[in-house]
Amino acid sequence: MLGNTPFIESLYKNDWKNKIEKSGLTKQEIEAAYDRTKLDKMAALGEQIKWLKASGFQDVDCIYKYYNFVVLFGRKL
Repeated sequence: MLGNTPFIESLYKNDWKNKIEKSGLTKQEIEAAYDRTKLDKMAALGEQIKWLKASGFQDVDCIYKYYNFVVLFGRKL
């Protein structure tokens, strides 16, 4: 998830980088993690919720959030 402001986004990125660098993963695994994030389509939480609603989902909500990692819920009736 993209931070709502450049400051918040930098907090998210720095937190993730610090955790991944201290994770005990090999250099190759860390590089693979960085490469994988290039596939992410980053958008702010509100925008992602709008996308789900526009796609026909109801009762859309963010049920878990830790920095830029979120779990969204929605149901299609």
